[in-house]
Amino acid sequence: MNQFSFYTLNECIGEAVYVKDLQDNLVYANKATENITKWPAKFLLNKKCYDIFPGVKGDCRFSCPVKRVITGEAPHPCVFNRTILTAEAKIRHLQIAAYPFIDNGRLKGSILIARDITTLHQYEETLQRESLKRKQLEQYINRTEVMYQAIFEHTGTAMLVIENDRTISMINRELERITGYTRAELVDGKRKWDEFVHPGDREKMLAYHSSRRSKGNKTPDHYEFRLIHASGAVLEVFFTIGMIPGTQQSIGSIIDITERKQTERALQESEEKYRLLLENIEDVFYEVDLAGNFTFVNESVYRVFGFKREELIGRNYRELVDQENACKAFAAYNKVFSTGVPERGFSWAIIRPDGEKRDLEVSVSPIRDPKGQICGFRGTARDITERKKTEDRLRFLSLHDALTGLYNRNYFEEEMHRLVKGRQFPVSLICADVDGLKQVNDSLGHKKGDELLVSTATIIKNALRASDVVARVGGDEFVIILPQSDLDAAESACRRIRDSIAQYNRQKPDLPISISLGCATAQTGKDMANLYKLADDNMYREKMLKHNSTRRSMLTPPGKCDCNGAQ
Repeated sequence: MNQFSFYTLNECIGEAVYVKDLQDNLVYANKATENITKWPAKFLLNKKCYDIFPGVKGDCRFSCPVKRVITGEAPHPCVFNRTILTAEAKIRHLQIAAYPFIDNGRLKGSILIARDITTLHQYEETLQRESLKRKQLEQYINRTEVMYQAIFEHTGTAMLVIENDRTISMINRELERITGYTRAELVDGKRKWDEFVHPGDREKMLAYHSSRRSKGNKTPDHYEFRLIHASGAVLEVFFTIGMIPGTQQSIGSIIDITERKQTERALQESEEKYRLLLENIEDVFYEVDLAGNFTFVNESVYRVFGFKREELIGRNYRELVDQENACKAFAAYNKVFSTGVPERGFSWAIIRPDGEKRDLEVSVSPIRDPKGQICGFRGTARDITERKKTEDRLRFLSLHDALTGLYNRNYFEEEMHRLVKGRQFPVSLICADVDGLKQVNDSLGHKKGDELLVSTATIIKNALRASDVVARVGGDEFVIILPQSDLDAAESACRRIRDSIAQYNRQKPDLPISISLGCATAQTGKDMANLYKLADDNMYREKMLKHNSTRRSMLTPPGKCDCNGAQ
């Protein structure tokens, strides 16, 4: 082939063809070389390849495979890959085949045929990256499978995988423990999960199993059902289940809530008993917050407080009491808040909507929040109005005469003892005795005698000061204590009594009153020991001086009673 034919042929092929002389200078480059390198042929000529392509690092004369072909060290063609940087600063990957260039039997240099394999190289790199990713993904999947297998087995919750046909394909040790069935019985035995569901729950569970595998289902993800243990015992369990994406398998977890449900039922029963107790006790049960606002009351509140439950919730206890009792209630709550110790026996009064006052006996206990801090109070309030009235009545009767309402001998003696140590001297004492009471009782009856005593008591009390003490100390005996009163004051009191009796007798002559009086005065505490005896002696002295006439005609004219100071 002549030189013209050689060049013509090379210009027509798609691969880059270029020729180097023995000094590594490019002496020829075809059009394809220009297309691949983006360098014009005239620029390439008479240059060494490592000067043209910046991508080639350093002088490759001593390692160039073309050299080995020329020297015969390597067979031809010698094929190798090169990466170059084009005139457009783009990287291209070339596969080059090198041949010795012999002309007329003489070695002239080398002929190189370069094929652009950039796309192939990129594809190979992509394959390598994808292969690496696939390998990494496989490793990740393997690690994930191991991890999820470990989680499935050691999660602490009973787990199982259910197939579309309801058979159990996978369980963990916790499910074996809860159900009492072994892995061999359930998984290897191809048992269906509904075999150990309580008959009362089976229909619902089967419906859920089917609907869960249909499109647009709204099957609940968690619910409770009864499970039959291998021993035959019935367990109450909480079931959480969902579909495994891309499969017809479902994965579920089971928590044994038997004890919790038993506790809940016991608590409900206890709460019901507690509610019935609260609703049926006579006492008011209440709860208030720290501000004193009612947060709970039982039905008894209407009977005692006069408010319906809904009317009282949210209201403050201060709205039910006056200022004095508000202070009592606050003191009680404050004491319990300060000590943290429940107290009972507090007492204060509330005012009902109709204005009636009711006396309460109240207990107070602290309510604590989960942190142990006091957040309110609870207790009972008992209506003791009637009891207090009875107690007051008994207290009154213990110190008063039941017939006349005057103080009795007990009170008289206590008052005399108190005055001995007091500073109200002089103290005067008047002894009074109703004349002829026995004759009235015998002739007219005890009822008339009682009327006579009541009238006498009223006359004596009305004739004296509010600070004076009047006591009935015997059947027909009365005693009057006059603090800070000398003998003249005592005699003046006697005259007032006699004047009042005379006026009464004029108005009611059918049952006149006759009374004997005697008085005495003590200047010091020492004189008090004989004061009663002196006054009583003076009273009997007057009684003996009176005429022994019938009770009906007996009228004592007003005058001076027999009184003396204590000696």
